Amino acid sequence: MLKFIVYNNYPHPERTDLLHEKFIMPRSASSVAEAQKLIRPLVNVDITNEKIGMTAFLSNRSIKKLGSEKATSKSISPALHAKAIANIDILYKNADFDVTHSDYKNSTRVKQIHRLGTLMFDEKSGKLVPVAITVKEFLDRNANIVYSIEALDINKKLNSAGRTTGLTGGPCNGGGTVPITEFNEKMQLLLDNACPKS
Repeated sequence: MLKFIVYNNYPHPERTDLLHEKFIMPRSASSVAEAQKLIRPLVNVDITNEKIGMTAFLSNRSIKKLGSEKATSKSISPALHAKAIANIDILYKNADFDVTHSDYKNSTRVKQIHRLGTLMFDEKSGKLVPVAITVKEFLDRNANIVYSIEALDINKKLNSAGRTTGLTGGPCNGGGTVPITEFNEKMQLLLDNACPKS
């Protein structure tokens, strides 16, 4: 049975709606550095998303990358980036969809890139925040490693890499769908289903 929690401000201040508990993150961090420390015990621990049917793990290198200035700047704010990092295992398990494409850098080690989409509740704004998780599927290691996470700005154009460049093209998926467009469509559907119109 699904459990819901009532938030008076969610998603419309003028009404009370039910918020699925999976969007509420249990961990908080006052900084990106603190968030990185919180997830250190997760290094080399398998994290499985049952819905997508994919297992991945964090490496020491990925934790370092998650906290980089470049990675932080891709999120809507450092505070939400820290929250996403601190809850990366939960967000990974909660991801509702996966968009795959070839590696833009054409690494011979990488089979494909996975962009997972999910939502996280921001208690300060009373809004759901789209989250993109990037996973690299390696050929030589036969493993999926979490590469990055981004808390995306809902008001800006999203692409499958979580960038807000307004890109509308890119490498094609096997079926000919542009991954950026596919990611945007799936994220919008996820938001629409989570935030019923008043």
